[in-house]
Amino acid sequence: MQLRPFIEKHMGLVFCAALLVGLLFPVHWNGITSLLMPLMIFLLFLSFLGVDFSHVTEELKKPWPLLLQILLQFILLPVAFFYVAQLAGFPTYAIAIFLLACMPAGLGSPVFTSIAGGRTASSVLLSVVTHAIVPLSVPLLFWLVADTHVEVNVIAMAQKLAILVCLPVMLAWFFRTQLPTVVSASKPHRKLLSIIALAGVAYVVIV
Repeated sequence: MQLRPFIEKHMGLVFCAALLVGLLFPVHWNGITSLLMPLMIFLLFLSFLGVDFSHVTEELKKPWPLLLQILLQFILLPVAFFYVAQLAGFPTYAIAIFLLACMPAGLGSPVFTSIAGGRTASSVLLSVVTHAIVPLSVPLLFWLVADTHVEVNVIAMAQKLAILVCLPVMLAWFFRTQLPTVVSASKPHRKLLSIIALAGVAYVVIV
């Protein structure tokens, strides 16, 4: 049995193996968390290599579906979950559920979208836009709905977002425009590299 087809076919097993190895053989090195940012940048770079940036422009020309999705997923649903938890007699968990529902689309979602063969451009746009508005929407929602004050370091979040998103976007744009042959040659290997890098992220997080 060849290892590469097995890894690409059984992605879930690879993640579980990475988590298990992290639990059984943790690395006691304080600097291991510093690997998380480069791994995420590499993952997003691989995803953005497969993005036709003209599709992103098309999405922006017709913003209403994106705005409707953001309204439903990041404003109306969190509020609904909060009141359902309250009415169900779980006020202790209502805030936790509310906070979880308010969180933006993960920056790793374009990676999974790319691996699954979905429309990566839409996933990238949703992830970036929601990360941009969350520093404002979360404190406002908590104040209006839960009467709770939440402090968010907007500058720190903006800096991290700029590094995690802008850097791989610029690198991907450079490679797609200046080195198209390299992009084409890398296409058969991106899924395998993405799975291995995701497994690396899972390992770093668990340890």
